[in-house]
Amino acid sequence: MFMFPILFGLCVLFFPLQGIKDFRNEKTSHKVTRLIFIGFALLLLTAGGIDLADFINNARN
Repeated sequence: MFMFPILFGLCVLFFPLQGIKDFRNEKTSHKVTRLIFIGFALLLLTAGGIDLADFINNARN
């Protein structure tokens, strides 16, 4: 199950990183939306990493 949050997190992270060079000139609402997507992607990547670590630690079964 750890692959879904990692892959989804990477896909979600790719969207706000497009056009990041224009971040200073964007409207505030666009900046907030971009930061929310980045935060959501980092949350998914963290959850996937924790799930992966749990999968590796319980691989004895």
